[in-house]
Amino acid sequence: MTLLQTQARHHFDQSLNMEAIQTLMLTRVHESLDIDTLAAAANLSKYHFIKRYKSLTGSTPINDFIRMKIERACHLLDITDQRISEVAWALGYEDAYYFSRAFSKVMGISPSQYRGIRLGKATYKE
Repeated sequence: MTLLQTQARHHFDQSLNMEAIQTLMLTRVHESLDIDTLAAAANLSKYHFIKRYKSLTGSTPINDFIRMKIERACHLLDITDQRISEVAWALGYEDAYYFSRAFSKVMGISPSQYRGIRLGKATYKE
């Protein structure tokens, strides 16, 4: 009986198509994405989607989406000369200050500090 319960739980956890969810996040990285949209894509309620996603990844879907946005921001800061506000706008952030706070929370430094370090104009100091 215990073996059957373990197998059923494993099948239940695996039924979340993480590849499809991550692909949806990546294709929408330049805009806003809410938990309702992600849960609907997984054909689950918000509660069950978040719970299952977190059990598989250790993180919430929104935190992973924000991290994807910040990774994309790093890429844009590395390869373009766009202003910070333009990078923010390209990632769906209408407020550059909010974007800077989100970036700093994930990366530990501001977008301008990040760019300065990458260009060799600054050093990382804690």
